[in-house]
Amino acid sequence: MIKELLEYSLNKELEAILKAERYQHTELREGYRNGYYKRSLITHLVGEIDNFLVPRARKSVKFALLKRYQRRIDEFDYTILNCFLNGHSTRKTAQFFYDFFSESTISHQTVSNILKKIDSLVNQFLKKKINDDYSFLIVDAKYIKISPQNKRKKPCLFCIGMKEDLTYEILYFKIVSSENEINYTNFFFDLKEKGLEGENLKMLICDGKKCIENAFLFVYPNRISNMLSSLRKRSLKIHKK
Repeated sequence: MIKELLEYSLNKELEAILKAERYQHTELREGYRNGYYKRSLITHLVGEIDNFLVPRARKSVKFALLKRYQRRIDEFDYTILNCFLNGHSTRKTAQFFYDFFSESTISHQTVSNILKKIDSLVNQFLKKKINDDYSFLIVDAKYIKISPQNKRKKPCLFCIGMKEDLTYEILYFKIVSSENEINYTNFFFDLKEKGLEGENLKMLICDGKKCIENAFLFVYPNRISNMLSSLRKRSLKIHKK
């Protein structure tokens, strides 16, 4: 998300520098694009952002945004991740971006467009359909701070799906008030609504909390017999070997 937002923002800054959008015919234009080059950045919060595309112009261009980002990596990344976790951009987030871009040629309208881009990326993930081809589910919670002002941490429930070939991805996450059966039940219902019917599930992996197990059995009552049957077959094969 941060990678895509950086690329989007750099393109917007170049439009402001050239005074023209891509392929736009205007007498105000002050230069032309000249493709892209790739670069990487190391961040403390999200690790390496590799091979993001930086737009080039035929004339030499220095991006205020990129220079400012390198000085304020943690603040920028934290703000984006906070938007992502909460599912929307707040007034405080908007103010951060106005301050962040103050040294560049980007206008308030462009900042507004960038904020809309964040909302769009968040909604894409939250509404993304899940293919029902996962054999293993890893479900747990990580306690995180939602804002620097609030010292109390909240649980972020997450689910990782793994296929038979051991490829995996984060399927969903959700911030809740506490780890209880109701919240985990709603969490599994969200997964089911996104397309995870559980037809191919063979194992649920969790830390043994009863609230997780009970919630899973409530939402996927027919899966437990299939999972147990699969485990017995695997145990027999291992025993024979």
